[in-house]
Amino acid sequence: MSFKSVRGPHDPVRTTMPLAAYRVMGFGTVPVEEKHWQSRIDAVRMVFDALSSREIPTSSEELLAAFSVVKGLFSRVALGDTGDWYTISRLLGYPSAPLALATSWRMAWARAAIRAQDTDVFRIVSSRIDEDHCLEMLGNYLDMTIDAAHPLVEHGWAYILWSSTERDVMHVGAASGSVEDVVKRLCREHPEHAAFGVLSTWLIHDPLVAYARIHETLSPYALGDGFFRLDLGTAKTAVETLLRETGNISHSPWHGDQELPHPIWHTTASGEQIYIR
Repeated sequence: MSFKSVRGPHDPVRTTMPLAAYRVMGFGTVPVEEKHWQSRIDAVRMVFDALSSREIPTSSEELLAAFSVVKGLFSRVALGDTGDWYTISRLLGYPSAPLALATSWRMAWARAAIRAQDTDVFRIVSSRIDEDHCLEMLGNYLDMTIDAAHPLVEHGWAYILWSSTERDVMHVGAASGSVEDVVKRLCREHPEHAAFGVLSTWLIHDPLVAYARIHETLSPYALGDGFFRLDLGTAKTAVETLLRETGNISHSPWHGDQELPHPIWHTTASGEQIYIR
């Protein structure tokens, strides 16, 4: 089998507002549909077991399908383009968009390696998955969906929140506690609006510094009370840039200041060169 058929997320991260009206549940916070609930748990458990064994598993249609499902979960978080993306992020332990993107690709490579029974590619990919705490993320998904565990508590968040009532207005800021708390507060304070949802989030170390920098940077677009009128792409780029410039960002609760490993080129036994994130 050729690895040329491997596909990962190629679409850009969302930079435009969602088109639908999210009146009751805000964008990003929509619950997982009941028809997908158990099948996703089964897929996550199967992939968790396969990656925990450290040995390449025997290929089966069921296992390959499970890797496809898990790949899709991380793609949703990476792209932030579905109504339930933040719900999935929460279940996975809040991986950053770059981490979720890399993990989605790694799931695709692991699936291809299992299908081809290429032990070298599987070893490289599973090592990177382990290094970037993917097993912890999958374990968190199982803990929260099966055992009803509480979500992880973090130092703070930078965020872009939005209600479909005003399509060109966003609430941008940073806070300690949870993003859900901020969403609930906005819904209470603005009952005339459709439900507030989540367009983007960043796990951060110091919310006070982030809050001050965000409001300083976005002041030309300010409307007051943390609301800004600007396009989503500009807002995301501005927040991401200032957080990276100040070292005030983390890829997951397990990463701390750990950066993602650099992608590598690998030559397979058949002489094919592949690019592994």
